[in-house]
Amino acid sequence: MDRLYIMEPDSHVEIARSIYKSRLDRLSFIDEDLLGEPAWSILLYLFIENCTGITELCSAANAPPSVAVRWISILEKRGLIVSRTNEEGLKDLEISLSDKGANQLSEYFSHIDVGKAQKYG
Repeated sequence: MDRLYIMEPDSHVEIARSIYKSRLDRLSFIDEDLLGEPAWSILLYLFIENCTGITELCSAANAPPSVAVRWISILEKRGLIVSRTNEEGLKDLEISLSDKGANQLSEYFSHIDVGKAQKYG
């Protein structure tokens, strides 16, 4: 069963926030085109926000929309995220982590050195 609003342990959300913020901070010092990891940015953002729309997620990826949409498609095919449709069948109204994606990120956050995560993003 895929999740929409399952709360993660606060410490995991704080770790995800710290990593995401650190990644954004890097852009003040190093050109964005050298630091591209849209898939990781997408996963972190969804872990923090639980679910979001396609436009916001493309912005969160810090990548051109075509690149972000490609990574969203890849992550969905790999079962790490899910997108919801409305009654009219319009796709991508809501995108969230799947249970598999949430569990894998939680396991990762449980095993990393928090100090290194905050320092290196």
